[in-house]
Amino acid sequence: MILAGVLLPSAPAQDAAPKVDLRHVILTMARKARPAFEERQVRAELDVLELELSARLATKIGGRAKAQALSDYFFKERKFSASPDLADPTNFYVNEVLATKQGYCLSLSAIILSIARRLDLPLQVVACPRHVYLRWDEGELRLAIETTQGGAFVDEDSYRSRGITPEAEAAGVFMTPLSDRSLVGYLLNNEGFILWHAGETDAAEKRFRAALGLRSELVEAMINLGVLAGERGDEAEAEEWFAKAGRWLPGDEALTWNRALTDLRA
Repeated sequence: MILAGVLLPSAPAQDAAPKVDLRHVILTMARKARPAFEERQVRAELDVLELELSARLATKIGGRAKAQALSDYFFKERKFSASPDLADPTNFYVNEVLATKQGYCLSLSAIILSIARRLDLPLQVVACPRHVYLRWDEGELRLAIETTQGGAFVDEDSYRSRGITPEAEAAGVFMTPLSDRSLVGYLLNNEGFILWHAGETDAAEKRFRAALGLRSELVEAMINLGVLAGERGDEAEAEEWFAKAGRWLPGDEALTWNRALTDLRA
């Protein structure tokens, strides 16, 4: 499937999926949304980040020291920061995040991971409800790096308090490293959210459905599709999506609220 100019190979199972060039993905999404952006300049900026991070890591011994160096580089030296505004495209597309040094959990994580991959660092992106974070994982050493808290190391149990059920965790819906295809699914879902808030409902719905094509358990995309269905008066479809999301997020306040709004419109 091609959406936002991103071509992904088909794969029957996430574990068997070939690696995706994440840098290519985030650059392609920015190019499609912002045709005038200077791709050569953005590539050069990413190269500089990679070279500088490599130099900072070269003097560190041990996984914890390297993970701390990565965090310090992006959030203290380079001063990247987080914004809560997911609807603002300047917080999403790589060229604008690099220009402003401001993004949010997903955009920051995707940029950092795209650089870490090229340095063969044991970094992953992990999902929990309405959020992702970075995990430095060397097996015996596992550190959660929170991009919305200045790169602080946090207790992973704090993410489980977001309403994650044992069933959802066991199924790999949350708290499991995202495959490359799943991560692209999250990016498409968030781009859909931006388009939705810009009034481009049809394009947004295409992104949400494409996101679910890449990650069938992407709860946020299910909720988004449910809300869209409710807005156009299709109560049955809305409830279908909300029920699917509710399997993995039972008792979720936002889900309950959106269900109630749909019922009121009926």
